[in-house]
Order: sequence, then structure tokens, then C-alpha cells
Amino acid sequence: MIERIHEIFETTYGSYKNDVTTLSLDDDNAVSLCYSERRFFDYDAIVQQIAQIESEDSLSSSDIIHFKENKVIFIEFKNGKIDSKTKKELKIKGIEGGFIALYKAVKRVDSSASFNDIVVIPKEYCIVYNSQRNPNSRITAITQHMESVRIRFSMEKYQGTFFERVLTVSEDIFDDKVLSQI
Repeated sequence: MIERIHEIFETTYGSYKNDVTTLSLDDDNAVSLCYSERRFFDYDAIVQQIAQIESEDSLSSSDIIHFKENKVIFIEFKNGKIDSKTKKELKIKGIEGGFIALYKAVKRVDSSASFNDIVVIPKEYCIVYNSQRNPNSRITAITQHMESVRIRFSMEKYQGTFFERVLTVSEDIFDDKVLSQI
């Protein structure tokens, strides 16, 4: 099914691709969190377009949806301070975008698709945060490495349940390690 979904996105939503610099743009401050020419699907724009066509309220979704091998990867950029309200928004973006919005996007093109088809697909959720606005008091090299594998912002319960893997990484770790692996 993952191949079929990827094909649907390429053929139906291919015009919604944009570079990481644009996708990580913080509209409030007119600054991007990450800088790269790599292009990915603008998942927010796709979900908003579907809502507009269906005359519904838009669902929450991540900034990027990406397909790699046998999984779907969702990436959300957060340039601001991540407080308790933002943590809730991140959870909603993961669940609504990772399941309901993905189902709607596929179902619009393939009427035979079921919600269960979407549920069983392996998914990853990556939150990229601004390390200056969300600092960790420990700064040693070992701690920096550990920080790159630790799940922050109360997202650990989503790993192994809704998502096969959850990553919370700083913009530097995303640029240096994650971006080259996806």
C-alpha cells in the first residue's frame, strides 16, 4: 500500500513540493529554521487544499510528508518556544495529519482505500525545534549526542503506538544528520 500512496502523492500532489528553507519558514518572524534546497511535499498545503475542496475545516498536519522505503515520515518545524500549548498542538498535528488527513488525501484518489490501510503503514514523526529557544542546560558533547536520540516535549508515548519512531531534534541535528538520512 505504501507504494500506492507514494504514487498518489507524486501524481496528484506533485505540484505541492517545496524546499526545506521554505517549508521551515516561521511566518511570524520571516526566518527559516533550516536551510536546504531539498524538496519535499508541503503537507500543510495539501491538507488545506483538500479541506477547501471539501468545504471543511482544515485538519492539523505537519509541514512535510515524505516517503522512504516502506514508511511515511512526517516532519514538523517549530521555531518558537515549545510550551504546554505547543506540545498539545504537536500531538494533534501528528495524529490528525498522520492518520485522518492522510486517509482523506488517499481516499480522494483511491476510493477503495480503507482507514485500516492507513493505520497499518509504518510512520515516523520528526519534530525539529529551535535549540536557542528550547535549550537544554547540559552542553557536553556526550549530552549533545544523547539529546539527539532523546524524545522531548512529551512525545515519547507516541513512539511504538501511533508512530514506529518519534524524533525530536534541534535544527543543527536535523541539518547535520537527519536530512541526509531521509
